[in-house]
Amino acid sequence: MTGNHFTRALMLLVTSLVAGCPMAVTDRYSLEPADAAALCANETEDGDETDVDCGGADCEGCPLGQDCDTDDDCLSVVCHDGTCERTGCTDGRHNGRESDVDCGGDCTPCGEDKLCLTDSDCASGSCGPDGCGPG
Repeated sequence: MTGNHFTRALMLLVTSLVAGCPMAVTDRYSLEPADAAALCANETEDGDETDVDCGGADCEGCPLGQDCDTDDDCLSVVCHDGTCERTGCTDGRHNGRESDVDCGGDCTPCGEDKLCLTDSDCASGSCGPDGCGPG
């Protein structure tokens, strides 16, 4: 590690210790897996969390009503206007586990020509490369 990199790593370590944030400093300035787990349980919004101990790349998704940046930040897989929301099968949006807008996945099966991932996403029971096919 060069002098400049060492100085930056040392400053990051000291800053994290002063802030009460356990971090393992590496050449890439990333968290070790064990440190990420501790970070996700310290009752503080830190690291890349989107709310307290949830969201981001290292923590489990956030519950309903918590802050988010993307759908992946939420347990419900729905982030709308910065808040984790319920999956809506009638909200006019392709979100959550839907295969197309308001159908497939956890919602009612989709009609012909709608996007699908599996046969069960389609009312016809037939999912092809171009979407739900005829029965």
